[in-house]
Amino acid sequence: MNPQSTSPGGDEASTLGKARVDPSTSSSFDTNGAAANPTGTAIHGVGSNRKYWRADYLKPTSDAWRDQVHGYRPRNAALRSIQDEFFDDYVQLVSAYGNLPIGIATTVCRNVLLTYELSPLVDRKDMAQVWNTKNVRAAAAAIRGSQTTREEFTTQMLRVAYNRQAAIVDRPVRSSKPTEKKPPYTSGELASFLAVAQTQPCQRTRWELDAFISLGAGAGACARDLRFLRTDEITIRRDGTVDALFRGKKDLRLIPVAEPWATRLRELVASRPETMSPWAIIGTRNANLILRLLDRVEWTGTQRPLLSRLRTTWIFERLLGGCRMDTLQDLLGESTFKAVGHAATFLPAGDSDRDRFRAEVQR
Repeated sequence: MNPQSTSPGGDEASTLGKARVDPSTSSSFDTNGAAANPTGTAIHGVGSNRKYWRADYLKPTSDAWRDQVHGYRPRNAALRSIQDEFFDDYVQLVSAYGNLPIGIATTVCRNVLLTYELSPLVDRKDMAQVWNTKNVRAAAAAIRGSQTTREEFTTQMLRVAYNRQAAIVDRPVRSSKPTEKKPPYTSGELASFLAVAQTQPCQRTRWELDAFISLGAGAGACARDLRFLRTDEITIRRDGTVDALFRGKKDLRLIPVAEPWATRLRELVASRPETMSPWAIIGTRNANLILRLLDRVEWTGTQRPLLSRLRTTWIFERLLGGCRMDTLQDLLGESTFKAVGHAATFLPAGDSDRDRFRAEVQR
């Protein structure tokens, strides 16, 4: 095949044929009985006992994707020869494209094979050389056709190349050693966190870090609890006790805040400027909210507090105070004893809650 006469558009079609749409068996039709899809064509790869209606894209490893990619056979003999020789690589590379738009599914399959054909100066058995971005651009330049055709080829194949490279990046080897259980914080460690909060030059960061520590160690808040907590959901009652309304779990939970954290929260709520946002922690409501808060803090050598350990501290102290394990489970909004059991392992030897927890997990 002459590379200069090659165009990725082509007129190759899958040998699997096209599906026929039966209006009586599908709800995806307009008022005229025509298939209601944006392209107006049926999907390739339908067997006699399958029905795949055309969607926006095919997900890798799905039956429809497999029928399309495995069933595609180019008419050009040179491309068929490459497909036969590198079939496993071909399937892997089309998969690296990601969700495959049906409108260009055949073109992507063909362009993967075409990249091999237009790489005569590299070892085709070395995928790293073939799918080097420099080689992909050189293959695109060898295509004879319009500028748009070359740009589409370049965009599609660079996506394959980049995704392939991202998939083979060496990942850190995880240790086979059991994860060390993090104990509750000591009073000295908690005091050092509060001292850091008081030294912050930014009033907003100072207030939010103090609230973060107080709600974690004083009410067992999790990340989702803090993400959706508003300052008006911290209730100060007439007798001076403080409650926090958490909505991070399935059900709302009204948690009594333990001392000395209740006192700190009363002072924080009283000192909060009216111009500040009603959110307890300001920022976009997503999973990175707490991380962004801790990133704003000037730690000056002090180790960052972990919310999970603040929560463990609250559970541990409640167990020491005689709170029942099932009551704590309800307050935490947990369906299992995992969090409570983790804290119970740090109770003194001979403690009834610790012994009861061990009996439960050994049952």
